[in-house]
Amino acid sequence: MVRPEQPLLFYLDGPDMRWRSAATIAEQVDSGRRALDALGLARGAVVAYSWQAGPDAVVADLAIRSGGWTARPLAGGGTGEAGEAGDAPSAAARLLLPFEDPATAEGLAAPSPDRPAAQPAPSVRLPRPETELSARRDRGETGAPLPAVAELPGGACIRGPEWRVASAEELAAAARRLAGLLADREASPGRRRRERPVVVACLDPTTPDGRTVLDWALAADAALYLEPDAWALGTITGWCRPMVVAGDGRGLASLAAEMRRREGGARPLRGLRRWLRGVDERARGGARGSGDRPPAGRFGRLRVAIFLGSRGSGGLDGSGGPGWSGNGGARLGADDLALFARHGVALVVPEDP
Repeated sequence: MVRPEQPLLFYLDGPDMRWRSAATIAEQVDSGRRALDALGLARGAVVAYSWQAGPDAVVADLAIRSGGWTARPLAGGGTGEAGEAGDAPSAAARLLLPFEDPATAEGLAAPSPDRPAAQPAPSVRLPRPETELSARRDRGETGAPLPAVAELPGGACIRGPEWRVASAEELAAAARRLAGLLADREASPGRRRRERPVVVACLDPTTPDGRTVLDWALAADAALYLEPDAWALGTITGWCRPMVVAGDGRGLASLAAEMRRREGGARPLRGLRRWLRGVDERARGGARGSGDRPPAGRFGRLRVAIFLGSRGSGGLDGSGGPGWSGNGGARLGADDLALFARHGVALVVPEDP
């Protein structure tokens, strides 16, 4: 189990890589849950939030589900209208991210029998982590525990051909199945020396496989970095530590391209392991974790690539032949699959909730 002072969620702050500890995440989740509870929402009510790849969005998701409500991510930080079906479940409330403009929340929730169309859904704001921690210390309150993802009572909205609400039991079962798939692999992440897995993912939590990967990573206490740009996955996957990369066709295509570049003689740099050790040491000393962006390294410690998409036909160039099509439209051809096998990288496709 992750210790309270250990890094849990990583994010970029300009040119620097920063992190939030498990204790900070737990405090922020508890504050968000209590803020929503003050609205008097019925258990199971849909609560929308803006999905922006980073810690705040993950905290919002956990806060909603830990209170027994249903999380509805809005992709791209806006209304989520692009690419979303018109039958998306209406939201009873909105959880704003710390720096989100309240104006963007207006009109996001569809009208319901108890709320006219002209009346926007109520909204509350997720507290900033440093503000909430400081206030709690001043009140002498003890830290809240980090909720176990497998035991969250709330479900989530996911979309396929149609929107539906996946129950907490369905989501937990899907995450367990993915953990089982990874455990069956000889090079399962975190198996050697019982290290925490480092996960780099570019995902959409409104899709079934994206939701499964997010829940699995959080349940595994992984050091998680969410990359907003699928094409950037290839530049950050050389971290020298047992690691999982998750992405659609675009992301894994960029990973394959970077692997070929390294095979051509590009010099690997130092990896993430030493950087994370320094972060842990600073955390024990009470300092806030920060530093340079972790440099890339060899692919020798990359063990698993999780494919977010479906098997299809056609190569990366649209030609015939075997290939896997991703959510982003790009494809992995037979040469890419052979490349992953040559580097000892297992390709895994999660099962839907």
